[in-house]
Amino acid sequence: MGVGAIELLKDLVSIKSENPGCYEYEIADFISHLLKKHDIEYEVIYSGNKRVNIVGFLYGESDHVLILNGHLDTKPAKGNWRTDPYTPVIKNNKLYGLGASDMKGGLAAMLSAVIRSKGKKLKGTINFQFVADEEMNSEFGMKYLVKNGYIKNGDFAIVGEPTNLKVATRSLGNLWLVIKVRGRKAHAGMYWEGISAIDRSIEIIDEIKSSIRKYRYKNDPEISNFPNVNVGYINGGFHPGTVPDYCEFSIDIRFRSEQEREIFKDMVNKTVTRILFKYDCECEIEPFGGGDMFAWDLASFENIDRYLDLIDQSYYAIIKQAAQKCVFLGGSDASSLVYDLGIPTVIIGPGSLKQAHNNNEWVFIDEVVNASKIYEEIISRWE
Repeated sequence: MGVGAIELLKDLVSIKSENPGCYEYEIADFISHLLKKHDIEYEVIYSGNKRVNIVGFLYGESDHVLILNGHLDTKPAKGNWRTDPYTPVIKNNKLYGLGASDMKGGLAAMLSAVIRSKGKKLKGTINFQFVADEEMNSEFGMKYLVKNGYIKNGDFAIVGEPTNLKVATRSLGNLWLVIKVRGRKAHAGMYWEGISAIDRSIEIIDEIKSSIRKYRYKNDPEISNFPNVNVGYINGGFHPGTVPDYCEFSIDIRFRSEQEREIFKDMVNKTVTRILFKYDCECEIEPFGGGDMFAWDLASFENIDRYLDLIDQSYYAIIKQAAQKCVFLGGSDASSLVYDLGIPTVIIGPGSLKQAHNNNEWVFIDEVVNASKIYEEIISRWE
């Protein structure tokens, strides 16, 4: 049990916390023992079977609260890995392993910074939140904690999702839907007697993609290839000789502003209704997982310059340069902090979304080390 960021990252990668799968119990147990060893105040909060969250504090001279937030879970290890996804491997300044980038690298950096800050005279209070279920939109994590009053307030928040140590000051929102199409079964030799649920699903997908593409943000270079529609899965049929009467698929729509959410949801509903009406089909549209994550922009808050100055000063102290700004393209628990609690939030973490949810996931060792030092510097300057 080391307290250096890389040693901690090795430990965390070695512990399975897949979602869905074995979930967060073991990794939360490891972290809680480590916090207890270093006499750091924390609470373990169970939100379901093997669903575990940890919320704790380092108290300072003022009651101004800085939140450090990171998630414990990873996507499942699927696909062809060149190494064991649960055995950390270091090669060419990279650490390979499941969750290395998303976001056990950020989690290790935060945890290491919290432990090193214990016992120091802090000007402000630090509230660390190591939470469950972010990978499935946080029903058993942040949404549970906020709903049940475990997290109530804060002055500023940093989420440790992977940004290559850039500072994400805004984030796309997502709309996750499951669409279930019911056609009519028939023998393939008399296909005209049936209605193929798969063919109708393909038609729906094509039209939704075409419609959404017209809204591309051509004047916003960082996100000019959004909004976008991703089909996450599609299931239907059972035999090549049968016209399938059922098909189910999921879609992810990513967009810049919450004002667009209802526009795109309505667009999906109208597209599905119009296509299926032509073929006398039935359909159900349902939300996927624990609900959506919201688009947000730090610029919507007042008096944020002092927080950005704090970050820049901390960056200069550690890496001798100002922090670069970016847009975060994934969902994150910043959504709950901003929308449910009204807390100005940024995302800063080691790693990249290019490696997240991917085989042979990795993170630069230097980024994890620097992230931990930057977090520690921010903690020391917070007041």
